[in-house]
Amino acid sequence: MVTFLDGVVREAADFDADALRELGRCLASLQLALRGFFHPAAGRTHLWDLRGTPGLVAFLGEVDDGERRAVAARVIDRFDKHVGPALPACRAQVIHDDLTSDNVVFDPDEPRVTGIIDFGDLLHGPLVCDLAVTAATVTLGHVDPFKAIGEVIAGYSSLTPLEPEEIDLLPDLVAARLAAWVLIAAWRVKRHPENAQYINAWVEEAWQILELFDGLGAPEVHRRFRELAVAHKLYDYLSPGYGLLPRHKRQKCDAGRGRSRHRRICRTHKTPRSSRGTGKSLLRFGACNRLLGN
Repeated sequence: MVTFLDGVVREAADFDADALRELGRCLASLQLALRGFFHPAAGRTHLWDLRGTPGLVAFLGEVDDGERRAVAARVIDRFDKHVGPALPACRAQVIHDDLTSDNVVFDPDEPRVTGIIDFGDLLHGPLVCDLAVTAATVTLGHVDPFKAIGEVIAGYSSLTPLEPEEIDLLPDLVAARLAAWVLIAAWRVKRHPENAQYINAWVEEAWQILELFDGLGAPEVHRRFRELAVAHKLYDYLSPGYGLLPRHKRQKCDAGRGRSRHRRICRTHKTPRSSRGTGKSLLRFGACNRLLGN
């Protein structure tokens, strides 16, 4: 027997501001529902796992256009140098890892998610990687991809505020997801040319976003993402010039506001007993206590 969820699947290009915010809230809500859950099978990886971005170098030869191949290579190189080493310190848990516009069902009459489908990529990984997957999909077909990402961040942050390090990593993670999209598609289409139309859906748009990011340069793209964070009221953790405060300075500032606030946050993020001993701590309770001197 086959059952169906009520609602419709929308193209990312058709998402207005309300739908984009709802998508972000939906992702955060799903993460909250999964928080505390772990299964040994979740400790895996797969081709679309953003932590494996350096491995995409094997697919660069599938891209015939030399300039575009160089764009993708720069994304991989930046990830390898700046993102990969930072990800182990980020908040992590079991995540959907593929919450794209194709995998949510909306109420046909209002911007409300009625269902989530395709849990085939589920794994234990950083929360910010999950957000990057969703943010990448909404860039496609939107005149202003930064504005579209900003709406998703606003919805997400209404339930799960982003940490400064996550904001700083998000631009490169979005680029990495887009790079995976175009490189894996190039590899697949040469092996399954009869399915080229399906495989290449939105690939050209993904290349355009990658070229936009590359043309702007990493400092400007990061500045724009930080402005999105300011616009959505993450003021406490940003300097007046939109530069992220170093962790030790931020901890000192926060300690001045009251140590009890940190204790509440740390307890909220404490690794559940059910996940101990897996080597996959959900959040950094111990690290936070050490910084506080507790």
